[in-house]
Parts: sequence; C-alpha cells; structure tokens
Amino acid sequence: MEDIKRKELKSRCIDLLMKTYMELGQSPDVDTVDMNADLLVNDIQERYNKMTWKVITLAFENGVRETDDFSINVKTWNKWLTTMKHKIWAGVYDIQNGGKHKVTKQIQSIITNQKLIE
Repeated sequence: MEDIKRKELKSRCIDLLMKTYMELGQSPDVDTVDMNADLLVNDIQERYNKMTWKVITLAFENGVRETDDFSINVKTWNKWLTTMKHKIWAGVYDIQNGGKHKVTKQIQSIITNQKLIE
C-alpha cells in the first residue's frame, strides 16, 4: 500500500466503510464501524499492501454493485479485494499475450498507472 500512516489509513477506511454502508442502505453504530476499520486496516497492511488506495476503493465500489451478500465484514471485503487482484492479474496476462481487447478500460488504467507492465 502507498506509504500511508496507520492513523490516516484508518480514517480513510472509516470513510470507505461509511460510504459502503450507505450504498447498501445500512446504518451501523459507531463501534461497529470503528472495529471494522481496524480489521480493514490490518487486512490492507498485511494482505493488500501492493494495492493503491484508488484500487481498494474501486474494489469496494465494484463489490457493492456485484454482490449478493449485503453485509460488510472481513469475508466480504476480502472477497472484493481478492476479486480485484485477480482481475488485475488476468488483465496483465491478457495484455502480455495479445488479448488487450479483453481487458476493461478500468483495469487497463490500473495496470498502466501502477506500471505493472513496462
């Protein structure tokens, strides 16, 4: 993950979680959001530290729009973030093997901006 200090990352995670809850029509209590933000910070730092914040927020935006599970928890966001990671890997593979037309503009932008392919 970008060089973001834990306190700033937690603040961003709280904002992202609140936006996600709102998009799903939910109103959690402050303690729930705070505890989930701590868990999300840990996951980002330990499992998704190569993703930029833009990619993380995009994973949540796509997840909300594509989900059948309308609860926000560790399992849900890990599914969303892992799905995004796989989409990026598949995009890199397709571009390297002549299938650039298969890759969405969104994924192409991520690959280009993160310089995943020279």
